[in-house]
Amino acid sequence: MLEVVIFVRGEEVGAAWENTITVRSGQRVHVKIEVCNNGRDKVNHFSLSHMLRDNMILMPVTLDAQEGEATVLFRLIRWIIPSLQPGQCAILYFGVVVGDNKSPILTASYTYRALKQLKGPYLAKKAVFQTDGM
Repeated sequence: MLEVVIFVRGEEVGAAWENTITVRSGQRVHVKIEVCNNGRDKVNHFSLSHMLRDNMILMPVTLDAQEGEATVLFRLIRWIIPSLQPGQCAILYFGVVVGDNKSPILTASYTYRALKQLKGPYLAKKAVFQTDGM
């Protein structure tokens, strides 16, 4: 079984990765998507898609896949990992600049193959942007 979770954090020194962050317009936010194969079987062709919301701008040169390959096509981030062994985790990092906060939820969908069967699509555990009252 795969677990896919989206984490966010600000640029403050020592900021922790969380599922919720308070943001204001123009703020830079770092995003981490982590996939872990918690099952007993090897997973093949893990494919994740994340559509950047209209209120977010991808920070140039921040897309970094520790495993597999990540690409951007317009506002769509695609992450492909050829295989994940049982117990193996992989991480994708990128940064965004937040505009207005009208679309406060970050989510992603994914599919994979296990035991020669296509699984999914599934939704990752989301992250939420809360509005700064300032």
